[in-house]
Amino acid sequence: TILADDPQLTVRHCAGENPRTVILDSQLRTPSDSRVLEQSAKPPIIITTRNADPDQRSRLASRGAEVLVVDSDEGGSVDIRQALAALAAQGIRTLMVEGGGKTLSTFFKHHLVNYCVITITPKIIGGLRAIEGFSAAGEAPLTLSDCRFQTLGSDIIAYGPVQFPPS
Repeated sequence: TILADDPQLTVRHCAGENPRTVILDSQLRTPSDSRVLEQSAKPPIIITTRNADPDQRSRLASRGAEVLVVDSDEGGSVDIRQALAALAAQGIRTLMVEGGGKTLSTFFKHHLVNYCVITITPKIIGGLRAIEGFSAAGEAPLTLSDCRFQTLGSDIIAYGPVQFPPS
């Protein structure tokens, strides 16, 4: 998300304080001129692996980021359980996770999601290749219990608690 969109990762459509931004970046590729570093009232936390470039770690820290280092998982990504333990040690107990398929599937795979907000937009991002790759034959579905819907422009927002299938 950081590399593709250079997002602000701030709340803009309701009153209240912005939450602390947390970025999972196993290779520490977050650019030191990212908007998230410039516009955060609270310094963002960037969680990376021990394999990340120490010079980039220093550059990001000099821009105000708090860089936490954890082990990598078997695929070379940030070990999600260690990342959550590091956040818990800082008093962070609740997360809103926004990310791509890899990040989201990691949280779902480890049953670390208890509530889901899904934005359905009238576009198929990735075109036909996205549809072809969207096959999970044999997988038990996840269910949103007490699912609610609302519209926001041309988008539909579905939200509700997640129910995982029995193991």
